[in-house]
Amino acid sequence: MTECCPCTCNPKQCGHQEAFTVKKFPLQKTNMYVKTVQMNKNLIENFDTMQSQLQKKSPAGYCEKAVNHMLGVSNQRICRTRQRSNVGFYYRTVFPVQESGTTYTFRTPADFGYGGMVLVDGKIMKQEVKDIWQGGKSKKLDFSITLDQGMHMIEHYGAEKCCDGTTKWSFSVSTQTMRDSDQCLKAIPAWMKSFNKLGGAKKFKAAGSFCA
Repeated sequence: MTECCPCTCNPKQCGHQEAFTVKKFPLQKTNMYVKTVQMNKNLIENFDTMQSQLQKKSPAGYCEKAVNHMLGVSNQRICRTRQRSNVGFYYRTVFPVQESGTTYTFRTPADFGYGGMVLVDGKIMKQEVKDIWQGGKSKKLDFSITLDQGMHMIEHYGAEKCCDGTTKWSFSVSTQTMRDSDQCLKAIPAWMKSFNKLGGAKKFKAAGSFCA
């Protein structure tokens, strides 16, 4: 395997798979998708309404797109819009687990004033009917789960009245924290330098929270 920095790799010499492989989280196989719609009701109490809205095209001020990181989580940041009220959110992350028995801890603070929920492989892990924010540090939708080998899917649903605060999502694998970097995979050298202080560089060659 040729080792190189993801920023400078020549795809012909060091393919995407090789460059981004991490022992228990092969980032190159992760798929992240976001859709936002208009929603002005409590999510849990009006989930059918949310599902109906998601079947429609996102109106002006909202969007539907694939993303490669979750470092700026809000309608305004993801959709590049000024729309910050009455937002319904749907986030989907599909990712591989290489070793059965791997434990993941997901930290997903959000601004869901109308409540939210998170599911793994279709099973509800957490749900909250009341406001989720707490200054951008809410732990109401955080959870840990031990997964078998194979592909898995995390889905987040939420709704916000106002004012669409921006957060960053992160995760850890077993007991080894995978840290955020502002530039995600584009800043691997700087990220590795800071991560090395935590004793993690020996175990992981490259990583970023909710990055692909």
